[in-house]
Amino acid sequence: MIVKHIIIHHSATRDGKSFSWPAIKKYHMSWRAHGNIITREVALKMIDEGHEREVVKPWGDIAYHRGIELVGEEYKRLIGRPLSRPGVHCPQQYMNSKSIGFCFVGDYDKAEVPEKMWLMGLEYVRELLKECNLKNEKGIVLGHRELNPERTCPGKLFNMDKFREEL
Repeated sequence: MIVKHIIIHHSATRDGKSFSWPAIKKYHMSWRAHGNIITREVALKMIDEGHEREVVKPWGDIAYHRGIELVGEEYKRLIGRPLSRPGVHCPQQYMNSKSIGFCFVGDYDKAEVPEKMWLMGLEYVRELLKECNLKNEKGIVLGHRELNPERTCPGKLFNMDKFREEL
């Protein structure tokens, strides 16, 4: 995969001191309907009954390539799917096939990103830009909401302009 962008997300889940990256991965790799994990049998029954638009098939891995989360008392860098594999984080403008999905674990519609997480996220994204030979130019680092206006991702209180400026 040739990386041309980094798309910033939030998990829209409450972040605590427990490690939820594996839970996000489990969710992404499960059959789902209406935001809940369902069994394969229930999914197939729903499809048979004409509700296929409500069913989400399992993805092969977590949607994101990288992330950051509070685990215990410190923030951890997270590794998701390999950078060589397309993500499942932003279908708009075919971004899954040409971008890295980066997730700040937490709900930044309800709270601002904690300063330590913000700074660690900046450092991590800077390293990804360098690794992928990208410059912090207009249109390279984007919030998911900038590609999908129906979403607030990476959160109403996540200032994308400030994030890009501080990169």
